Amino acid sequence: MLAIIAATLVLTTVVGGLISAFWLEARHGFHDPMPPDMSVPRQLNAPAWSRWS
Repeated sequence: MLAIIAATLVLTTVVGGLISAFWLEARHGFHDPMPPDMSVPRQLNAPAWSRWS
């Protein structure tokens, strides 16, 4: 009986963690495919100082 209760507790904790992780991802967009500073295409061989502006 104790094993069933422990397994249920572990399962609900894992599911709750996954729900929280996906909710945070959807709300804040931690894995944005393109960062805002890379949205404008630049020359690949441009000098470093031109990328600082």
